[in-house]
Amino acid sequence: MRGIGETGWWLLNPNSDAPMTVAGLDKEQAEQLKHLLDQGYLEAPYQHTKEVLAFLLRTNARWGELEDYIEKAKALYQRVIADQQQASAEWKTAGNRDRDDLLAEFRRTAINSLEVRPYADLTVLLEDVPGDTTIDDLLLEQYGLEALQLYLRYVRPLNRVRLVSVDSRERSGFEQLVKLGLARRGTEIPVQDILEICTLKQLADLVTDLSAPPFRRKRTAIDYLTTLPDIEARLGRLVAFREVFQLLALPERFAHINLEELAQTWRHTHEVANLMHRTYVLGGSSAQRRTTFLAMTKGDPVYWTLLAGKDDMTCPCCQRAAEVGYRREAAPRLPLHVGCRCSVLPIVGTPPNSLKMSSTPPQCKLPAVTKSFSSIAPARTTTLLIDCQTETIQARKLSQHGKARFALPDGFEGTVEEVALHHYRQTGWHGVWGENHLWWMIMALLFWDVYFADVPDAWDPLMKKSGLQLDMPRDLFTPKFYERRKHLIADRIIALKQLDVCSELTRTYSAHVGTPCRPIEQWDKFSLKILQEIVSQVPREVFLSVLQRLLENFNRNRAGLPDLFLWKDGIQVWAEVKGPGDTLSVVQEEWLSFLHAQGGETRIIRIVDQHSPSPK
Repeated sequence: MRGIGETGWWLLNPNSDAPMTVAGLDKEQAEQLKHLLDQGYLEAPYQHTKEVLAFLLRTNARWGELEDYIEKAKALYQRVIADQQQASAEWKTAGNRDRDDLLAEFRRTAINSLEVRPYADLTVLLEDVPGDTTIDDLLLEQYGLEALQLYLRYVRPLNRVRLVSVDSRERSGFEQLVKLGLARRGTEIPVQDILEICTLKQLADLVTDLSAPPFRRKRTAIDYLTTLPDIEARLGRLVAFREVFQLLALPERFAHINLEELAQTWRHTHEVANLMHRTYVLGGSSAQRRTTFLAMTKGDPVYWTLLAGKDDMTCPCCQRAAEVGYRREAAPRLPLHVGCRCSVLPIVGTPPNSLKMSSTPPQCKLPAVTKSFSSIAPARTTTLLIDCQTETIQARKLSQHGKARFALPDGFEGTVEEVALHHYRQTGWHGVWGENHLWWMIMALLFWDVYFADVPDAWDPLMKKSGLQLDMPRDLFTPKFYERRKHLIADRIIALKQLDVCSELTRTYSAHVGTPCRPIEQWDKFSLKILQEIVSQVPREVFLSVLQRLLENFNRNRAGLPDLFLWKDGIQVWAEVKGPGDTLSVVQEEWLSFLHAQGGETRIIRIVDQHSPSPK
């Protein structure tokens, strides 16, 4: 493993046939990821993918080669969909349901048009834009990876009743969700919800012994059946209650989490983990086998053939590469692309005359659409974290497993962030646990017209006409977002230095509340009153510099903002809260250093177990 220049990218497998560079990690985390990926040579793929998924969900790791592929493939994919929509007379007049059906066809055509296709769910990779992977940390600690993964897989719609038979491989998982309070089972589920999964004929069969009116509509039938005093007993003759499960909403303390967006992030991250496992292991194995085979066959005539999949999941590029043989010096280096399934068969002997031979190893690459990841990798800050006050709060640790919870002497119990906020409030401070989402929301509201500006190539006009929900410009997570709006952002900052910012927040909030906007995770997560209070407390130059840094590189800078914002008697503090053994990430250090440089007072609050020695 080695770093690449000063960009903060780490090359994990220098001796492999498949370069894998990651960013968003410090050196220790990069070493952990390399060690984890090395285990993939020994572990079953399914188990190893779960471990990689867990790591990616705990960090903001970015995989350069896959980002490069997605950026190029998405542009081609969206272009094909837009062309089909424009050419389709049916699309122009179709209702919403028919458009959903048509769009599914357009997606399949767009995917099949790609010359290079990883063996993955490409709709998820190209359409599910991952959000902040740190918002689920509390959920992971509370419920564990497997339970949360199953919950998010079936969370939409939340109230749907599901039949899970005893021989289903997911039965034990649903039973675990019941134990964790994330689902209910059998007779605990409202009867009307169970009746919803029955057919109209089944509903009629429940009352063949009664003089019931004929059932022509399901809703009418359910309304009638729920009035019967023995409906549960009747339903029990049709349904095994032990097989019936219904997911429940998350507890109130997790109400700020948008489950649909979280499920989307998890789907995307799972595909990334799966591809990362396959690419790393195949690349390393390919290099080792080639070296071993060539050493064993010195002086012998050797050539190579490529074995590609025979189904429609195999991309055209790999199929063409498999039609050619390769001379000794042109051994194919696998994988030919991210997520490739091909294998290489080395042959000792002379190739048959019928086999077309190549002296160049095969390559599978999409045409260049935008700059590659290596040219847009964000530079690491050289600012050091200095003069950051550290405060220690003694508390009693309540649990040894899961997300740590602590109790203060006054009886208050909570997570490290909740404990720190309560501790300060008891001494007259005001504060909010906002992390990244607070500042994303303020940024979006104060720069609303800039964010939704009709910038060339940012909003596909055909996609707009499609009726699809457009809550973000296509370039939000790329450097082009800032480059294309640099002058708009500068003009808006000049205006905000003169305007009443609280009035601007009120105006934008009132005009757009509820409008889908990617940086605003939930409109009711922070009240307008809280937002006004925050911007009235922070010196204007400081919070404008924070918003500008977000806008300059939202993909890089959207994570790592301090957990708490505190204020009292004209003093404002940006505080990062850490539990026992927890350390600052690179992006957290960068934000604290930046805020300090802007004149903000920064602080690290450490919650320590009162029964353990204080950290030095």
